[in-house]
Order: sequence, then structure tokens, then C-alpha cells
Amino acid sequence: MARLTITSGPNAGLSFEMAPSGTTIGREYTQDIVLADAKVSRQHALVLERDGVCFLKDLGSSNGSYLNDGRVEEAPLADGDIVRIGATEMRYSRAAAPDTQARMTEELKPQKTVELSVSEVDALDRLAGGGGGGGAEMAGPTAALLALGKIARDLAAADTLDELYADLTRHLARALESDRVYVLEPAGDGAWRIASSPESRLDRKLAETPVSRTIVSHVADARVGALVSAPEEDERFRNAASIVTGEIVTAAAAPVTAGERLAGVLYADRLGRGESFGEEALELLVVAAGQASLHVERLELLERARRGKHRLEKEIRRQYSMAGESPEMEQVFEFIERAAPSGSVVLVLGESGTGKELVARAIHFGSPRSDGPFEVVNCAALAESLAESELFGHAKGAFTGASSERPGRFELADGGTIFLDEVGELSAACQSKLLRVLENGESVRVGEARVRKVDVRVVAATNRDLDARVKAGEFRKDLFYRLNVLRVEAPPLRRREGDVELLTGHFLRQFAELCGRSAPELSGGAKALFGEYGWPGNVRELKNICERLVVMCPSDEIAPGDLPPEMRGAAGGGVGGEGSAGGWDLEELERAHILRAIEAAGGNKSRAAEMLGIDRSTLYARLKKYGEDEGD
Repeated sequence: MARLTITSGPNAGLSFEMAPSGTTIGREYTQDIVLADAKVSRQHALVLERDGVCFLKDLGSSNGSYLNDGRVEEAPLADGDIVRIGATEMRYSRAAAPDTQARMTEELKPQKTVELSVSEVDALDRLAGGGGGGGAEMAGPTAALLALGKIARDLAAADTLDELYADLTRHLARALESDRVYVLEPAGDGAWRIASSPESRLDRKLAETPVSRTIVSHVADARVGALVSAPEEDERFRNAASIVTGEIVTAAAAPVTAGERLAGVLYADRLGRGESFGEEALELLVVAAGQASLHVERLELLERARRGKHRLEKEIRRQYSMAGESPEMEQVFEFIERAAPSGSVVLVLGESGTGKELVARAIHFGSPRSDGPFEVVNCAALAESLAESELFGHAKGAFTGASSERPGRFELADGGTIFLDEVGELSAACQSKLLRVLENGESVRVGEARVRKVDVRVVAATNRDLDARVKAGEFRKDLFYRLNVLRVEAPPLRRREGDVELLTGHFLRQFAELCGRSAPELSGGAKALFGEYGWPGNVRELKNICERLVVMCPSDEIAPGDLPPEMRGAAGGGVGGEGSAGGWDLEELERAHILRAIEAAGGNKSRAAEMLGIDRSTLYARLKKYGEDEGD
């Protein structure tokens, strides 16, 4: 018979018989020998027997396991060896049991550990009918049903699992007059962790006393409630740390489920005093666990939704560079959160470069259609003769060059989302077909009579005043009403107080990481120019300038001379500066900025578009709009 006897520390004198299957040592309450010591790992060491020899095995602890003052990973134990774990020393002894003791052990008839197992239905029937054994903790079925009524009321009002478990354990601790009530959650590999418990009357013993793993494992496996009484008379419990140290006199447990899955075990016990729980106590515990099970799955789904919301907000900011702390951006984030789960049409307003497409992407990836396609169409870049074909497809031979049939973007977006940028530039014919898709989900290819059903969510965007275009007869009123269901504005950068500095730091770090260098910082003068600049190209322009500075600026500090000419002129009230914004309207400011960029690029429009952070087709559309020469 092998034993470990504690020779130093607060538990000196306690002796533990080594179990044939192995004896665990650690700080966690589920261990066979629990050491309440900060230098002891949760699962610190294991004593196991192989071929008649006991071994001490360290379980990857932080501070190590020591045998006779030497640190060991695994070593055999001999009679009289000293094992030291943290501040606790234990003497290992191995001696054959006396024949008289062996005879006594053989003569003992092990008591039944699980004296009562009961299902939730049986428990509810017994409580309602007044059946069940006694127990000082309950005053009959009326008291039990009153306790259940309070439990059911509070569990239904719980918003989180923590709140649910706290209410459950608080009520049961009072109704059962128990020393401890826990909700234990599976932690893998047979371990359990405490999800919640109320304050105990025996706080001193909580850190030292593990729960009865035997009853917890039985309940987890059998999925029924179970009651243990007189565990000290059971050879399976007699030497367990939970009995020796904590003096558990009775314990009861019941399963908490989420659908078919075991979510946890509701556990209650009494330490070192009083009589055992009666059958009525177990029945109350079982029914209370059943009540909790009704809400666990709901609260888990709610918690996943909360985490999903948090991930969505982080994804919006990270993947789509929609960082911002200004009140204007907080309104946009709140809109996305509310609009994304719906299937409604969304109209995004805002100047060029404010991130309208990013808003559309965030709405798509936050919606139930996130696994579906996301099609982007720049309506301003479509030639009028090809716009219908691009959006709705065409049949073979529908027009010159249509050598084969082709699906349109609406067909390609089936089951997902289509983003129509600059929707105000669509021709009258395209507007009519778009209205049909929005109203009936019907798409017809050019040169074909067949009607195709499509399931597509539409997010449209424009930097034009659609209300004015409707009044001028340039945009269909009925289409405008169909598009204007959910409406949000992507605010220009000049209105986003404080976000310029935040975005600048974000983009500089982002591009520096891609280039494998440390992120440069703005000097005081450069920072002032960033703050004074009017940002007519908005976030797109800021991002493009930050990329250029990271690539081209050799120093770790960005000086005013490193900035592009249009920014250096901001302080003097030139194009792009705050002083100019009050003298010109927005379109004139944009036109002047584009012309300045073309001039800085030596007349190369592709390079100018790159400097402005816009597509070349968008640049040509702007030049056409302002009546400027399109030739290179």
C-alpha cells in the first residue's frame, strides 16, 4: 500500500493513499491532492504505478517537481523519499497492509455511492405530488415549488450565462442549505471548471476542497441526477482529498444541457456537518437544472451574436480601413450593425473617396448573405451602349460582337449582394430594368425574352444629389423611392474631427509592415499640414499619400518637404486648403484638385489617377463631367 503523507505546510499530517489508476497533484480543485499554493500549477504532477513501481511524473509545471531536492521530469519512488511541490513536502511510504486489515477490507461491503438517480420528469412528478424523502433542508413540496417559481422567474430574465448561473446557484444554496453550489463546465480531458457559485458559508475550505469527481462524472455520463450520502464509508471515497480535507458529508448533482449537448453539471454539497441531502433535495436540483437547460442554448446564441457583433466591428475597421472615433463614424458603424442583418436596399451617399464601397462590403459581410457573392459595378465607368449588357447580360447575337451569351452582374450576384456605385449615372433604359429587379426580382438579358429570377440584395451609392436629379427629370422618381429605403452618408474626412490623425497612424503602420520597415512618424510641421489640409479626395487620398510616404521617405520622420505640393500649399489657402473651401463649391474644388494632380503628373492621367487614389475610368468620368479635354 503506497501513501503520500504531507510533512510540512498547512495540511501537515494528512495522508493520501495512492490510487492504482494514478493520483493527481495540483492547485485545481479537481486534483486528488489539492495544494492551495500560488507556486503550484493547476495540474502539477502525477503519481502512477507501473509494474509494481510508483513513479513521480511532472505534468509540465512552471516551478517543477522535486524528489529528494532534485528536480525531476519522471522518476521512480522508493520508501522514505521526500517529494516537494511548491512549499509542501510529502513523504512517500510503501508497506504491505497487515493481514488483519486485508481481512477487514475483504469483509466490508462497499456502500452504494449513488444512492438515488432520478430523471427530470420523475423529479417534477414527485415534487408536484408531494413524494420524496425528507431532509432538513426542505419543508415539503410547497417550499420546493415556491423555490422553483423564483428560479424560473429569474432564469427567464437572465441576459448572460454568468447571470443565469449566479441566480441559479444563489437560490439553490438558500433552498438546500448547502455549503457549496457550483455549476461545473467541462474543461476537456476529464477536467471541470467552476462556471459560477454563490458565496459559501465555509469560504476557508473552498480553495482546499475539491468537488466529488465521482458523482460529477456519473451525472455527466448517465445524464440523470444523482445523490451521494456517507461517502466516508465508501472505499472509493475514503482517501479522496475531497473527503479527507473537506469532510464532504453529502453531495448531489444534476446535468445542465443545451439541446443534446452536456453544457455542465449543477453540483451541491455539505462540508463537515449536518445530515445528508434527502430525495426531495435531489429532485429540486434536477428540476432546477432542467429549467436552466431551457435557457442555456438561448443565452449561448445571444453571446455568439454579441461576439459576432464585436468581430464585425473589428472586421469593419481592420479589413476595410474604416477606423474612426468621430461621432460621424460612430453613426455609420451603428447603421451598419442595424442594416446588415436585414435584406433591405441600402443607399449610401457621400463624396468620392469617403469609403462608400467599404460601407457596402461591411453590410454584405455582416449579413446572412456573407457566404454569397459580392459584385461591384461602377455605373459611371460603363459606356451607355454596354451598361445594360453588363448589368443584365445578353444573348448570343444580341448586338455586334456578342459572339456568345453572357450572364449579367445581377445573375452573378444571385444569393449575394450587388454594389452599384455611382447609380445616378445609369441611363433611362438601365433605370427601368433596375426597377424591375428591385420590385420583382426579375432580370432579362439583352436580346432575350426569357425572364430570369434572381435573389440579390442591392446596395447603391452616389455622390450626386439624387433628389435634385429627380426634380430635373434625370432620374426616375419610382426608382429613387425603391433605392431610398435605408439611407446613410459616408462623411467626408474634413468633417471627421480627430480621425485624420488616427487614420494616418493606421495607414503608416499598415504600409510599413508590408514594406518590412518601421513606421515613420510625422514631424510637428507635417502633422500641422495634415490637419490643415482639406482632403478633397477623402480617405482614399489620405491612404494613397501615406503609402507614397512610406515607400519614398527614407527617414523615420516625415518632414513638411516630404509631402506632396498640394498639401504644402494648404496652409497658404491654395487648392485643397481649408481657406479655399468657403470660396468654391465642392465640384469646383474637386475639379481644381484633379487638374492640379494631372499637372503634377506631367499630364499622365494614369499616374494622376494613381496619385488621387481613384480608378482611371473614374478620372475620365470626372473630366467628362467637368468638360475637360480627355486626350493624353
